[in-house]
Amino acid sequence: MARITVGVPVYNGAATLRACLTCLRDQSFRDIEVLISDNCSQDDSAVIAEEFVQADPRFRLIRQRENVGARRNFASLLAAASAPLFMWRADDAISDPNYIESLQALHEREPDLVLAVGGELINNADGTLWRAVAFEPSDSPIKAIRIGREMLAAHANFIYGLWNRDYLRQAHGFVMAHYPHLWAWDHMTVLPVLLDEKIASTSDTRLISSLHETREGTRPSVPQMVAIRRSFRHVAGLFVQARRWSLADSLLMQLYVYRYANLKTFRFFKVLRRAIRDRLGMASK
Repeated sequence: MARITVGVPVYNGAATLRACLTCLRDQSFRDIEVLISDNCSQDDSAVIAEEFVQADPRFRLIRQRENVGARRNFASLLAAASAPLFMWRADDAISDPNYIESLQALHEREPDLVLAVGGELINNADGTLWRAVAFEPSDSPIKAIRIGREMLAAHANFIYGLWNRDYLRQAHGFVMAHYPHLWAWDHMTVLPVLLDEKIASTSDTRLISSLHETREGTRPSVPQMVAIRRSFRHVAGLFVQARRWSLADSLLMQLYVYRYANLKTFRFFKVLRRAIRDRLGMASK
């Protein structure tokens, strides 16, 4: 059995999938299995994946019989993973050759670690740098403030770090059962490991991903935005309530949960502006 499973969900990702899989094939850490789940792509994604399967026994292709949606496609890879450590890799992302090796080394040094992340470069569609991201640990002696600051600074792409598989299955299963939205599911899944302070980072390696703009046809309506905000705040609150806090920390965490939901889903004033523009018949931005 491999020591690490890498899950690559793909849907119509032929333009970038070959580079993604080549990057995984050439990682310095070799003891991996790579599962590719093709979600009924209409391009050559499955053909490209099959090339790697035929050339390297560490690769395996899972073909969904019907389009199951992004969330279930991600979940299918986690369910199929056999290794004790697991990571997702977006079909348009690459990384430094030592990415898996560096994150695995963090787990080796800290046996109780749940999530290891590296640095990240996020590029615009034209390839120019949009933002550099890194985990920002807080040194506050007050638990709620320390965790709250890390929550607000966390990035959605921490989901692509190296996880303890069993912990991730439990956390992700809870999210799948209680949070029905695709929007911000990654932030919600990362939340419990932030609350448990079981995340560590290294600057020795980087993930390189691309920024995607929301397509107009998939932009949530104002009622959907409101529903997502409420649902996110509710489920985040459940994660917080499941942990022990002092009275002071408990009160502070309630404030941080509200700020976390406001920041990671849709900010209140953005929703308000959209509602006003819709009422006035103006085009949304």
